[in-house]
Amino acid sequence: MKLFNERILPAIFMLIVVLIFSFVSQYFGSQNGAIGFGARTFSLIVFSILIILAFFEIGKVFKFGIITQFIIILIALVIFLAPLPNDFLNPNLDIASQKVVLYSNIISKYLTTFFTSWYTYVLVIILYFLLLVRELIINKKSLKEIGTLNSIIYRINLFIIPAIFIILGIKFLYLLSFSNYLIYLLIILIPIISDITGYFVGGLIGKKIIKRGLSPISPKKSWEGAIVSFVISSITIALFLSLTPALDNFDLLKDSIAKISTISVFSIILPIGAILGDLIFSLIKRVWKVKDYSNVFKGHGGLLDRIDSLLVVSSISCILITLISF
Repeated sequence: MKLFNERILPAIFMLIVVLIFSFVSQYFGSQNGAIGFGARTFSLIVFSILIILAFFEIGKVFKFGIITQFIIILIALVIFLAPLPNDFLNPNLDIASQKVVLYSNIISKYLTTFFTSWYTYVLVIILYFLLLVRELIINKKSLKEIGTLNSIIYRINLFIIPAIFIILGIKFLYLLSFSNYLIYLLIILIPIISDITGYFVGGLIGKKIIKRGLSPISPKKSWEGAIVSFVISSITIALFLSLTPALDNFDLLKDSIAKISTISVFSIILPIGAILGDLIFSLIKRVWKVKDYSNVFKGHGGLLDRIDSLLVVSSISCILITLISF
């Protein structure tokens, strides 16, 4: 019953909501004219709200003030929105008839813009500087009082790295929501499968074969749970990508060897990403000594508690998809 209430029930609810939203985005967002434009704009607003909520939660854990929170959320939204492909906001675009080209080229165009545009790096530097100012000036603490320079950099990176996963992960889900529903569905499923199998197996045989826990970051997690969740997730990815046309429209994968190699890479890296995603965001909670990011979902924590693995899996998928799009 505990497994059902804490893992399966929230996963089912999340999956239903995501599938409904995905269907609406796919059906209406891929149309041309005002309907498609409106659907894509609405989808952009929804994902922008997710960005705001995610940064509000992580900022609250880091004990940022209102002004700091506002500036950080503003910077995050600019990074999230600025490299937006113009094609998706074109009211006359008929995505349905161009989908074969769109979902590979647009996504690769976005990520290329994201990593090569000067303003992305300038904004990240500004964010670094803002956090440094907060440590040294706003809090009026000397280096001796807040620790060495290394500890300051550690705390800043502890915020910056998850922030990148939040922005990149949510942006990629937005692009996929009406351009490639199969990869979109896979990215949603893998963290759910990884979480449920890891929790179930960990509770069943955890630390009985391998006595040492998976990580001091999350003491309750076991190697047995992690290994089984990795195996099940890997098999799921391999079968999904082999039996569905999710990767059929990429020119690079017309060759069978290239496709098998790509599926193998996805099957290995994404399950690891799901496990690491949980650990990365758990590390923040452990450092700041909080149980959950918020209580948005009564009894189930906050938004980031639900989508931590999803953000990392989505970010990694974004990079992999971009690499095979050229």
